Amino acid sequence: MKFLLLSLIAVALLLASVNGAAFPGFGGGCWWTGCQSEVHLTNYVCPANVRRTFVDRTIIVATNFDLALGAKILSVSFVSTKSHYLTYEALLLELAERGHEVTIANSIKSSKEVKNVRRIYTYDSDIMLKGISPKTYKAKETTSKFWSHFNVPFMTYYSMWEEACKASYKMEAIQKLRKEKFDLIIFPPLWNDCAYGLIHELNTSVILYNQMAIMPWVSSSMGSPSLPSFVPMMYYNFPDNMTFFERVGNFFGTVFYHVVKTYYYEPGMEKVYREGLGNPNLPSIKDIEKNASLALVNSNINFVPPRPLTPDIIEVGGLYLRDAEPLPKDLQAFCDGAGNDGIILLSFGSILKVSAMPLKTRVPMVGIPMFGEQQWNIEQAALKGYAVSLSYQELSEEKLSKAIEDVLYKAEYRQKANFAAQLYRDQLESPLDRAVYWVEYVLRYQGATHLRSVGRDLSFIQYYSLDVISFFIGILALAAVIIALALRAFLRLVLGSSKNKKLKKKTQ
Repeated sequence: MKFLLLSLIAVALLLASVNGAAFPGFGGGCWWTGCQSEVHLTNYVCPANVRRTFVDRTIIVATNFDLALGAKILSVSFVSTKSHYLTYEALLLELAERGHEVTIANSIKSSKEVKNVRRIYTYDSDIMLKGISPKTYKAKETTSKFWSHFNVPFMTYYSMWEEACKASYKMEAIQKLRKEKFDLIIFPPLWNDCAYGLIHELNTSVILYNQMAIMPWVSSSMGSPSLPSFVPMMYYNFPDNMTFFERVGNFFGTVFYHVVKTYYYEPGMEKVYREGLGNPNLPSIKDIEKNASLALVNSNINFVPPRPLTPDIIEVGGLYLRDAEPLPKDLQAFCDGAGNDGIILLSFGSILKVSAMPLKTRVPMVGIPMFGEQQWNIEQAALKGYAVSLSYQELSEEKLSKAIEDVLYKAEYRQKANFAAQLYRDQLESPLDRAVYWVEYVLRYQGATHLRSVGRDLSFIQYYSLDVISFFIGILALAAVIIALALRAFLRLVLGSSKNKKLKKKTQ
């Protein structure tokens, strides 16, 4: 079927190159070659050598189209939680549904057999997750609310991620991947920087998938500005219209995270993949990451503060959302028994075991952030007015009871939740279709390097024009010094001449 479709496309394009009248405006290949048409609008004439060039390019287009129809795609993640994986699983399964061969290498177990999908299981995530909860609660209980913002996840959980990465590289299945050829890699970089070594060895196009709002180091690697003056750092509850002292805190936090990641976390992960692959000459994480073709981001402009993004960063927040399925009979009976009062769902996410998932959307929330991006998510919802955020350090029965009563009985919470849902649904296409389009776009254009910002290759000083600003400050300082010296010399000259005149008068 695919061969027949490609044949029909090739024949149609070939006919277009012979007779431009078949596609008025296409110009029998003149659109690509710059050949001029005759006076009659539908009578295009091109020489034979131009038609031959068009046929050659038709073959190239057909080849790229074939790659976009049936590519070999790898998704690799050594460290993951189920909630993070579920944000992009729908994309991988949709690509498989469209005829691509998808290999999923991660720690999330699945009993689903899906056509065109091969699963490779890495380090057992359950072993790692058992250590997260105690560390999280201990950090929350022993750290003040303010300083908990600086309890950087890749400092608290570094040893667990390092263990997972080392164990994954020792697996035979992962080592075998090094010998395979892939057309594209879809890679979630959060907690998975140790996999960059494998990605570099596979030497193919890479699409980064950010499981949450884009992190500043990811936007930096893509050459997209992340200015702390109006882009709040994740893990902080600052709004985008920050006060002066909030901007001071946001600037300090942004720099702090960059420093910790660059000089503490990344060197350790680079050591892991160099040892795991037996190659001490592998590039740094930053050098590998900045060569990514595209970044898909699990965010939506209606739920996060607006910020500038380069064309190679695509927001696809909610691509995993599907139409609700009927509830099991026991849950349905429980919900029906609540009448108009409704029910309250208690969920701890995917890290701790839960017995149910949210039953419907467009309802307000009470959030007690404990781990990772939860602080950011609930604070943004609170700023939008459809949620209440409670601090674990300050949690009490009275505060929890009041928060629940507020979201249940104050109409503005439900109204703003409905409005947020309306904004989300008002999109030109579904986030899943958008994500699939851009994945296949990268395949069609073999990495889509034309989207790449030169900002990726600039140093911090060059990117923010600090060298230019310093140059102008230096010129102004030099000019000020010259003016000061000239003024000083002038004053000496004037004062000196006046003194001489006075002395002459006295001597006379």
